[in-house]
Amino acid sequence: MSWPLIHLTMNHFPIVGTFVGILFWAVALIKKDRGLQALCLYFLILVAVLTIPAYISGDPTGEAVEKLTCITRTAIDAHNDAGEISFGIIAALGACALAGLIAFRKKAAYPGWFRNGILALMLAAAVSVAWTAWLGGKIHHQEIHEGLPAAAQTAAPAH
Repeated sequence: MSWPLIHLTMNHFPIVGTFVGILFWAVALIKKDRGLQALCLYFLILVAVLTIPAYISGDPTGEAVEKLTCITRTAIDAHNDAGEISFGIIAALGACALAGLIAFRKKAAYPGWFRNGILALMLAAAVSVAWTAWLGGKIHHQEIHEGLPAAAQTAAPAH
């Protein structure tokens, strides 16, 4: 299996997981169901763990694809920088979820500041992974590059 294949496969977990986590957390908060909130925290830990291979495979993938003529180092570096921020936020989210499960295991409810903090981290992660994904798409998808001639933007693909 190649690094690009690993990266392109694994990078969906932090993206989808973050957005599913937000919906999951919102339902758990609306229902005021502590068990559902705990399950969501376990889910966030899983998302954080599954983000590790996406992050680790990023540099070798960048090295592999920069040799292609349509790829620019600038696009790779922008995606890499955004990926580092996303990884940091998701790692912090996973760590906070784990800390909350441990610290509040005997409490009847999670404190409001903790619930709000998890939500804030999830929203930050969602914005960050969306930006990272968009920059990743710009690495190879010529149709979303700024400055592409208008004729190329509207041309139908040849069959």
